[in-house]
Amino acid sequence: PAAGAARVLITMVREPMAELGISVSVDVFSVEEALALLNGQSGLADEVGASAVAAELRRLPLALDQAATVIAGQHMDYATYLEKLQARPTRNYVVRWQDGEEQLSPPGAAEAVLLSLEAASAADPLGVCTGVMEIMAMLSPAAVRRDLLHAAGQAGTLLGRGRRVAAPMVDQALERLNERSLLGFSLDGQAVSMHCLVARVVLEWLARRGRLTTACKAAASALEGSLVALAKSRDHAAVRKMLEQVTALLENAGASTDDVDEKLARMLIRLRFLALEHLIEL
Repeated sequence: PAAGAARVLITMVREPMAELGISVSVDVFSVEEALALLNGQSGLADEVGASAVAAELRRLPLALDQAATVIAGQHMDYATYLEKLQARPTRNYVVRWQDGEEQLSPPGAAEAVLLSLEAASAADPLGVCTGVMEIMAMLSPAAVRRDLLHAAGQAGTLLGRGRRVAAPMVDQALERLNERSLLGFSLDGQAVSMHCLVARVVLEWLARRGRLTTACKAAASALEGSLVALAKSRDHAAVRKMLEQVTALLENAGASTDDVDEKLARMLIRLRFLALEHLIEL
């Protein structure tokens, strides 16, 4: 900004082509930072064990934070966590960033996300956390409005089979997922985001469990309700963000399912028509 005390921070996967301001290279944690995070969050005082976990996770901040949360939440030591991590078949996912750049996930990162996801699912008997993660993975990782998730809970699409979830329960699930570094919040707390790697792992997790189509339907139903509510809206920014979500869902549905069932196909066509109507209004 030309005036005032505000600052703009732009995060990028690669060096920008143009000079946008002061460039700051962000690396992985140092050994000291990694050990401080692991021991500080887990409550353990085992530098040897922490060093082994940090090395396995290549000192990546996201993976280390998720590891520390799982270790503390399940009251395990570093050796046990490392054993669980190494028992997973190594998978390198192709992650597509917001600027279109594609990159292989670092070794160990996807496995750490999966362990965190399974821990969150096991600690959630009602399935609210799982429902939130499923819908979030199908939408844009950039940001999803909290009220969209509230509406999905009220409509019975978050858990499926018409089971309604009150907004406070959805908020509690979001807090638990944020604590596990599976989701993050905007500064005002009204938008929720998911890291691209986390979204990719969740999609793979859904595919293995045969729940991709179910997750697509839940996300499509949530978007349809929000688009209908925005009919004739003068909030053009809100409409544009919702259209971005429709685009993200259509891309994920096309890339994630080989044979879209008839009901889902009708839902996706309905979303296309609603999006077109909003574009005409804009």
